[in-house]
Amino acid sequence: MKKKMLLPVVALSLILAITFLLVNQKTLSASECRIVRIIASATYQNVTLDPKTTYANKGDCVIWYNHAALSGVKIVFEDGKACTDVVEASMDFKLDENSCLITKTHIPTRGTASFAFDKEGSFDYIAEVTGTALKIKGTINVK
Repeated sequence: MKKKMLLPVVALSLILAITFLLVNQKTLSASECRIVRIIASATYQNVTLDPKTTYANKGDCVIWYNHAALSGVKIVFEDGKACTDVVEASMDFKLDENSCLITKTHIPTRGTASFAFDKEGSFDYIAEVTGTALKIKGTINVK
């Protein structure tokens, strides 16, 4: 009698496990990370974001990589209050007194800062290069 009961219990457990995996597939699949490189010439007359507009899917992370030699870079989302509602897993970002979402410190040369977007939208930001008046505009488009 116990052997006859074992097969339906195992089958039911297997069906429930497969159903759970299918329903939670988004959670189990790894999201991708998009990299924005901050590149500057030696004289800082030409600073660029590569790419200037980043396209990401909901759940993807965005990593800012400072490739500007000898200078830190600060990332500022002026509409920071809206950004805090859509980001998770923030690394090195905080809300300042003006409700701007900014990097806690300047990203050092070859350093990074990142977070993941968990909602759709278009988010504009500025990359400020330490010791200069340069402010480069960028956008993250999340679908």
